[in-house]
Amino acid sequence: MKYSSLLNYTVYNNTIQDWLLFLAIFLFATLLLMVFKKSVLAKLKVLASKTETDLDDFLIELFEKRVYLYFYFLALIFSSKYLHLSESTSHVINVAARVALSLLIISVISDSVAHMVKEYLFKNKTNNVQQKQFNGIVVIAQAIIWAFGAILVLDNLGVKIGALMTGMGIGGVAVALAAQTVLKDVFSYFAILFDKPYEVGDFVVANDYMGTIEYIGLKTTRIRSLSGEEIICPNSDLVESRLRNYKSMRRRRVVFNVGITKDTPQEKAAQMTGLLESTVKGVPGVTLDRSHFASYGDFSLIYETVYYVESPDYNIYMDKQQEINLKIMDALAARGIKLAYPTQTLLVDKN
Repeated sequence: MKYSSLLNYTVYNNTIQDWLLFLAIFLFATLLLMVFKKSVLAKLKVLASKTETDLDDFLIELFEKRVYLYFYFLALIFSSKYLHLSESTSHVINVAARVALSLLIISVISDSVAHMVKEYLFKNKTNNVQQKQFNGIVVIAQAIIWAFGAILVLDNLGVKIGALMTGMGIGGVAVALAAQTVLKDVFSYFAILFDKPYEVGDFVVANDYMGTIEYIGLKTTRIRSLSGEEIICPNSDLVESRLRNYKSMRRRRVVFNVGITKDTPQEKAAQMTGLLESTVKGVPGVTLDRSHFASYGDFSLIYETVYYVESPDYNIYMDKQQEINLKIMDALAARGIKLAYPTQTLLVDKN
């Protein structure tokens, strides 16, 4: 009788027997979840580690980090169904369930965005500067996701957010109009970040400026010019301009002219193309394209030669051109051919 009366003793509108049933169901559900984690989830981890893709590893990690914990909350809610709860308490539990589910969805979306950015960085082999920039973007994206999620949660809870949304919309339009130049540069930054017309370390020529990219920021890009000063350009200007990026150059095409005097004998003038071709071919790291007697100048016979330097480095190009120029001078001197210089002939009428 004493044992039976103890079980029927009421605490917060529920007997001791009801509370024991609630506790037993919750502990049983917790035990099942622990067994699932130790056996099924552990085996799934091993199988996922053997695959080439990282997607299954991410999904299992996401399940263990986010969804698995939510199941404990579901077990608690399910167990509470065996209790006699007041209307207000049931309402609180239902609201908590909706909030927990909303937070779960938001956290899953947030983690998925971070994972996609991480995969993008891995596939594109980005440097440390770009990784920091992308990490900043992830933080901004996650903040936006959580902000929208919080608004949706408040709306589901019955909070009137119409006025708040209207105010935010009007404020957003006002800010956009006031900062349209800044926003233009910021959107250009994202275009640069994903399209990659240039990166840090690239040598570029844009409009009248040339130099090496030192920093790519949200609003401006900084270029170190050949003369040493730092050039700060708005991102929108660089995105909209015609830009030459010499990093992607595999080899350099060179066109140069040599002029000899017009009184050079024809047989020597005919030897010039062969002389220029043999001179260029004799320089290592250079590939001859063509050499021709191109035109008659005001005071010279002009020969045009085209060759390729098998390197994009500007200093190497200048070394090769210097070597070619010196060899041409030696070859012309050995054949008695004179380089042209500006001359004028005056005809004097004695009458």
